[in-house]
Amino acid sequence: MFGLRKFEPHFDLMHKMADTVDVSLEKVLEAGDSGAQRLRSAMMRCAFCEDVNGCQKFLEDNKDGAPEPMATCPNKNFLMGLKD
Repeated sequence: MFGLRKFEPHFDLMHKMADTVDVSLEKVLEAGDSGAQRLRSAMMRCAFCEDVNGCQKFLEDNKDGAPEPMATCPNKNFLMGLKD
């Protein structure tokens, strides 16, 4: 069974990636149910990503921010779509 524990590290990484590229995941929820569905879909993409080490390294290397997520991020388009 796919447990919630698998989500925990990815949820943290997804929030850190959003912070790194200066976007708010909470902004998605302003769209109501459709926003919640988009956020759930993004979480699933993140949870199934196999490049956790690459993500962690990108975040470590970009502590002061980055213009966009790492090239292989499965949520790159989603996060860039949240930019103002």
